[in-house]
Amino acid sequence: MTSTSTAVLRDALRRPLEAPDALAVLFFTSDWAAPAESAALALLRAATGGRAGPTEGNRVRVAVLRQHLQPPVDAGSSDTDALETAVANDAFRELCKRFGVVALPAVVVVDAALERVENPQLPAHAAVLLESVNDALNGKPPASASSAADETLAEMRDEATSLFESGDFLAAASLFVRVLRENPACPKANFNLAVILQMLGETYFAVHFLLQVVAADDNDSVAHTVLRSVYYPVEPDAVVAGYEAIIAAAPHHVRAVHSLATLRGAATSAAPAYVQKVFDELAETFEEKLVTHLEYRVPWLLVDALSRVQPSVFVDLKSAAGSARPAAARVASPTWRVADVGCGTGLCGRLLRPFVAHIVGVDISPLMIEKTRDAGSYDELQIDDIDPFLSNREDASLDLVIAADVWIYVGALDDIFALCARKLTAGGWLAFSTELLAPSSSSSSTGDGLQVGVKLAASGRFQHSEQYIADLAAASGFAVRLAEAVSVRKESGEAIPGRVYLLQKAIDSATAVA
Repeated sequence: MTSTSTAVLRDALRRPLEAPDALAVLFFTSDWAAPAESAALALLRAATGGRAGPTEGNRVRVAVLRQHLQPPVDAGSSDTDALETAVANDAFRELCKRFGVVALPAVVVVDAALERVENPQLPAHAAVLLESVNDALNGKPPASASSAADETLAEMRDEATSLFESGDFLAAASLFVRVLRENPACPKANFNLAVILQMLGETYFAVHFLLQVVAADDNDSVAHTVLRSVYYPVEPDAVVAGYEAIIAAAPHHVRAVHSLATLRGAATSAAPAYVQKVFDELAETFEEKLVTHLEYRVPWLLVDALSRVQPSVFVDLKSAAGSARPAAARVASPTWRVADVGCGTGLCGRLLRPFVAHIVGVDISPLMIEKTRDAGSYDELQIDDIDPFLSNREDASLDLVIAADVWIYVGALDDIFALCARKLTAGGWLAFSTELLAPSSSSSSTGDGLQVGVKLAASGRFQHSEQYIADLAAASGFAVRLAEAVSVRKESGEAIPGRVYLLQKAIDSATAVA
């Protein structure tokens, strides 16, 4: 603790804890948490007679540390004044962090050295008092749901929302606390209370309530995004600790696992279960969201690029700008054999179908494959991860492997590039897109300290550096035939920088010729 917070704590205790076995019960609360504190404070007042001193017959002292987000309306009128100390916001948060308080109200027991004492070490009288106070804070278990109770809680949420919209944030927060006293798992109340606390400048306490949302529903992608992108930059330790606790209790929460890996920045691959879950959920609206709302054009850009380096294959294809290609010598019939890895809803398949002899699509999401099957653009469709799919193909059996907006969910590409090189014919093509990892960005490193150029960004997607792709292409026997800067999509109106690449496998160990 800093000298300031230590001084605040000693002031709250009124005088030092002189006896070696002396203890103090610290009660942390704030004006927004007032609806949850009354029963617990009544117990503390009864134990102390309302005085700032030892409880009757023992050496346990009580202090109430209160944070005021707004000045008290009628200062001096509270019957708990003798116990209470108003604590400035910064010092209050520092003390809460010091003692592991993440939600309010909360009670902590400290010893004479002002160190937290856990339950097993408490004397009987202090343990009884602490248990009673905690029971009062936790409230009774929620009763079985009834339509009347649900209606009452819905009315309270609506009233709290109205208060929030009118600008009375503190009153809105207090009302959401009341809702959570009756239904601690209510996702709307937890989410809205988190939003309000963050707006009040209390992101540290907001973290707890948003973590309750993702603990109850790992599929809440909005809550995960807010935790990673908004709360983590302000309170990194609280967010990471919260995710660790969720994963320890529910290791099957794949979004939580992925979010924690994102925040730690050390991951170089995504768990297949996470990728499948994401795309199963997106299957119904995936194409509309990408193309219409995010201005997604990667499949068109890749096929356009292929038509420029192999015009004899893509005869009469219009460019991405809509202009017709110059006529080229038309082949008698298509010959290319293509694998569309991470095919999604089949955008690449529809674009490639007129120009290739055989095309197989593979995706880890069964729901995506079902959507793709309806379009009828593929000769084969398989539900599989990319590595096992490629491993099971014959060597030198493909003329093109295409991956549109796929590597952002894969991460490290070493194994996949090696597999592609084996499965492609001599002179075959690997076409793909990446999100750009800028040279100044930090990226994951190997054990020997070499930067590998792969980073799991705050968006939850992987970025790849140009140098990483160039080095990996050379190591895998590819020549980079095309690398173009593009916008892979838009988010919040901002273009996301990326690259489209065409790599060609060498012919007979010599440099391939386009």
